[in-house]
Amino acid sequence: MNQAGEKLFTRKDAGLLAAVLLVAGAAALFLGLPGRAQGELVRITVDGRLYGEYELARDRNIRVEEGTHYNEVVIRDKKVYVTEADCPDRYCVKHHEITKSMETIVCLPHRMVVEIVNVGATKWSAETDGIWESGSHGKPGDAGKPGGFENIDGYTE
Repeated sequence: MNQAGEKLFTRKDAGLLAAVLLVAGAAALFLGLPGRAQGELVRITVDGRLYGEYELARDRNIRVEEGTHYNEVVIRDKKVYVTEADCPDRYCVKHHEITKSMETIVCLPHRMVVEIVNVGATKWSAETDGIWESGSHGKPGDAGKPGGFENIDGYTE
């Protein structure tokens, strides 16, 4: 109690404190849980079209050229990042490296999306005008068809 005889901490204060702690705890739990699984492929699309798919486990440099624009995408130690681009803002170069499935790097001026995916998580479907769909990525023997294993650079069954 203070000098005027008022309580400094009421039941409403305790309820508010409990609610704040509950929300903070839930947020900490959500953010602190292990994230998405390690991906298997790096998929690069430009203007909504598949540019290429590459094994995340195989180190390489990929120069993505579309018209007069370019981006240098690097896969190194199962991490993906952009080292160079001729876009004006270069946000894609400043973006942190990505390592888990469903993480992306986007270059808006060049309409390029670099994403990490799992082999069995998505497939390319020509019937849906280039929309990524859940389901199988393709089957052996689907050579030449969108989503076939043979379209994945360096992938062997």
